[in-house]
Amino acid sequence: MRGCCTLSWQGSGKWSIDHIIAKVHFSNSLRDQMRLHHAGNLAPSFVNSSKSTTLPGYEQLQKLRAHWPLSWGDRLPSQVHCPAHLEQDLRSPRESPAVDFIDLIDYSVWEEAWVDSLREAFELSE
Repeated sequence: MRGCCTLSWQGSGKWSIDHIIAKVHFSNSLRDQMRLHHAGNLAPSFVNSSKSTTLPGYEQLQKLRAHWPLSWGDRLPSQVHCPAHLEQDLRSPRESPAVDFIDLIDYSVWEEAWVDSLREAFELSE
């Protein structure tokens, strides 16, 4: 078929969708998994054989702050270098953190059994 392409997700030399902040930094809680898989934390990538858990630089992490892992407590990890003029802002939690997408879900429209089965299927904690 002319003009059609197939996107293969496996093997060396193929395109994939990667997490900017690696999965290893997130817990299995529903809230963290929503942050991990948020579109802001995803980017197209050319697959290489070794996945890295190295964190991106402070500039990129600053843009992703609303999607940082909960374990960071809204503070930039100490292993990430940032300039002195941003230390106070990025290493201290914000007074009013951004609202999580999960906080906006109206669970009254979903059956409780369905939400529980989703948590069980993906091994998510509360």
